[in-house]
Amino acid sequence: MLKNNDEIFNNLELLEEYAHITPDKAFQIVRSIVDTKRPLKTKAYRLKGLAGKVHGKSHEDLLLRGVKILDKIRYLETKKVVKILERLHQHSSQSIKSEVSKTFERLSQYNLFVLQQIEYKTQNLILDEVESWSDKKLIKNLEIICVIAKELLTPTFEGHSMPDYKTFTLHSGPLVVSDHLKNLRRRSISLLRKIYLLSSELTQKTKILQTLREATQTPRSHLYGDDMEQMVLENTNNIIDFYLEILPNSENEIIQDIEEQKIWFVRRFEKKPPKKINRLDEAIRSNSAYGMFRVFVGYDGRLDPDYDFNKDRETRSQKINEFVSDITETNFEEWRQKILEVIKNYSATEPGSYGYFEKFLSELGNKKPNLGIRLVEKNEKELAPFLINLLSGIWRSDAKEHAKKIISRWVDKGKYLYSWAFISVIVDDFDEKLFRKVIDKAKKLKDIRALNNTLRSILHHYPKRKSLKSVFIEILTELIKHKNTWWVENLWFKGEPILLDLTEKELHVILDGLLLLPNVDYREEEILKPIAEKYPEKVINFFHERVEMKSKKKRGIDDRYDGVPFNFHKLGETLRKHEEVIVPMLLKWYGDGGKNHNWLFSWEASHLFEEIFPGFSPILEQSLIDLIKKGSKNSRNIVFSVLSKYEGGKFLWGIVKALVRQYADTKEYERVRGNLFGYLSQTGVVSGEDGFVRAYQAKKQEIQELGKDSDKRVKRFVREYGDYLDKHIVHEQKRTNEQIELMKRGLG
Repeated sequence: MLKNNDEIFNNLELLEEYAHITPDKAFQIVRSIVDTKRPLKTKAYRLKGLAGKVHGKSHEDLLLRGVKILDKIRYLETKKVVKILERLHQHSSQSIKSEVSKTFERLSQYNLFVLQQIEYKTQNLILDEVESWSDKKLIKNLEIICVIAKELLTPTFEGHSMPDYKTFTLHSGPLVVSDHLKNLRRRSISLLRKIYLLSSELTQKTKILQTLREATQTPRSHLYGDDMEQMVLENTNNIIDFYLEILPNSENEIIQDIEEQKIWFVRRFEKKPPKKINRLDEAIRSNSAYGMFRVFVGYDGRLDPDYDFNKDRETRSQKINEFVSDITETNFEEWRQKILEVIKNYSATEPGSYGYFEKFLSELGNKKPNLGIRLVEKNEKELAPFLINLLSGIWRSDAKEHAKKIISRWVDKGKYLYSWAFISVIVDDFDEKLFRKVIDKAKKLKDIRALNNTLRSILHHYPKRKSLKSVFIEILTELIKHKNTWWVENLWFKGEPILLDLTEKELHVILDGLLLLPNVDYREEEILKPIAEKYPEKVINFFHERVEMKSKKKRGIDDRYDGVPFNFHKLGETLRKHEEVIVPMLLKWYGDGGKNHNWLFSWEASHLFEEIFPGFSPILEQSLIDLIKKGSKNSRNIVFSVLSKYEGGKFLWGIVKALVRQYADTKEYERVRGNLFGYLSQTGVVSGEDGFVRAYQAKKQEIQELGKDSDKRVKRFVREYGDYLDKHIVHEQKRTNEQIELMKRGLG
């Protein structure tokens, strides 16, 4: 009996290779794991060199491997696989849910080679099972059903094959229209219609409508016949009937999706339009509440028949002005209800699509501030996401002071601080007293989001308001105290003016904050660049401190703290200009870290040399030659550490000659020569079956130029290196030929 999950997992990996031979047995094993009521606990191990414990395979890992096994037998035990996959999809793990969804997708696909063997048997079995589910089970498995239906409604087949060992062929084309295919599509559409009527959530309904669209698509990038066109048109007519059925009781967001589809239908079926397309258009246009909603919500051009963004922008802007003009004291209550209707599903939709509604509120606040204030007082809670738009409009009106009083009152209560921290950007105006009040309240409440927004405001108004520099440092210090690094997103984009003005002492606050980040990417580099221009040594010391922090962290399997970036985007170019400062500083790293961590500092120093000086540099070369002349083991190891990061190249020949001349007549020569052979032979990534052979031949050709040196010791080294490369070329050619033969036999 297997004692732990690791042993079970290893056996499951083996089973996956042979599951297709004994599908029933494989299924029984997977089901036994799924049915386990008392899963074995994850075993913990201690590995030499790593602090803490490393955990073995969990029960979740076993289930994930089980899903892969089910994928292998999906065509052999389809009904059983569907049932157990449905159970697994209810698991709390998102990884398992995701893998199950992918397996359902592959199972439902129209695979060319499967269709040639069993036609639509698999797809029918899937639908038979799903159609037997209760209403409750259908709703619970809505995501699965959408995955399945999307594949069943696609009009194309796919597949791949390998005619020979080095050719991978993708197959794709339109399905052959038949009664069987038409029936599958009708059943899929009926299933989606049913589950839509069972759904109560807007997000669910939207997802179903998106899946239904697949039935209205013809094959992409393929030639297809009139029968395919007719089948898709029939499905489209069926879907339009459904749209007409649900329109009267649909939310505005659903109607908007339907209108977008209607516009596409008109363009797609221009020669032979769907039967009830005009009726659908009339039903949409007759809904006055939706007519207003479509002005406020949605992106430019989305609902314009010609996708004319400028025309749509002008029309909607004009409508907004008309709406604002129409609102009066008399009809205010009616308009208030309309506004609340527009935003009632805001939390379930895409916030970015409400741009015109935000513009409307801003215009209302600006042109009719009294009505704007009244709206705020009556529906503060419902309008919370849009208060900044409404209040910024009032701020720009003659009721500016009233707007500030409202905001000040909310700041006292700690309400919507993140909005008021940013309002000075929206109105492009700055009230120092109110801004100070927001900062103090945000600090007191530890409102990180608000503090970050105050930074955005400072960056917007700087350098017009130079006095904000000290406030910037104050807020940044507060955020760092809370170990927050969101400020990086704002500073890298708009921070150069203020970064250039910071004193040497103030820059340390920035660098201290960047130490908190697990890695340094292009955003952080943009912040470091202006610092590196003025104080390159500070940037090198910053990376030294990161390496030091990394050396003190427990090196567990999940440790993600990188002392030095894997590669630079632009910072290397800036640092390269200061090689006379950089090179001596980095060479000192090789003596840091003590006995336990010297390897880490040496590794990172060599990596930085590679990133900052990809083609070497005169100062770096001379510094390494000076180390070689010392003749010590330590200096030699430093040189080797640097060379190990480079993939040969002519720029290394000065170092090679110095090493050969220094050690040619010593007992260390053989070891030095061996190291040089290894470093010079590094190739990086190669392509093709004989990639290494060609790479070694190129290196042999390249090194001949070095053989022209007058020093006999250098000439001898070149001959020896050529012999070394010849042996590797013969070995690689033999290995390549063997690998090709294995691949031809299907064993590679």
